[in-house]
Amino acid sequence: MSSIKALGQYVFYCLTSAILVSLLLRPVSSYGVHEQLWLHVIHPEDISYHFKILPAKDFGTILKPPLRSVPMLAADPWEACSKNLDNGGRFRGRVVLVVRGECSFLTKALNVQEHGAVAVIVANNDPQDIDTWIDMSEDGTGRVNEVKIAAFYLLGKDGHKIKEALDRTTHGVGLINVPSNVSDVSAITQPKWDLWYT
Repeated sequence: MSSIKALGQYVFYCLTSAILVSLLLRPVSSYGVHEQLWLHVIHPEDISYHFKILPAKDFGTILKPPLRSVPMLAADPWEACSKNLDNGGRFRGRVVLVVRGECSFLTKALNVQEHGAVAVIVANNDPQDIDTWIDMSEDGTGRVNEVKIAAFYLLGKDGHKIKEALDRTTHGVGLINVPSNVSDVSAITQPKWDLWYT
């Protein structure tokens, strides 16, 4: 009985590994709803990992081509539920990290877009979350077509770790690739707290 269980675990491990490798090696030219993508933080170096992200379900644009070495900073206030953002003047041409809560995903996207951001990344508000994937949907206000930037969802622990690292930099700005096209699985750098870390 134990040998059958061990064989089953081995088969599961092999299938899971094969699926992961095929996803990592697939080139990113366009993407769709529920497609697993990657955010690669280049700087700060202490958080230079590949993070899983998910595009918004029914609003936002597709980044074609993907953004390379683009600056990223966190909104202030981080919830980005008002157009009056303390650092909104610094958003132009950048990706803005915000946190879930207090208003709709769509509102957050529109608020950072108002200041010239090229994309928004919404982190879950639970700083311990490592596995809760949420569909970022429109809010029923009829503003879907107003969103002209890309929008992505990020796990809570990943988002909080990235924000902490950004806060430690001199100007609160990092550099990222999004979505990251990984052509070599050995190039993946994974956060140690993530479920897929081995």
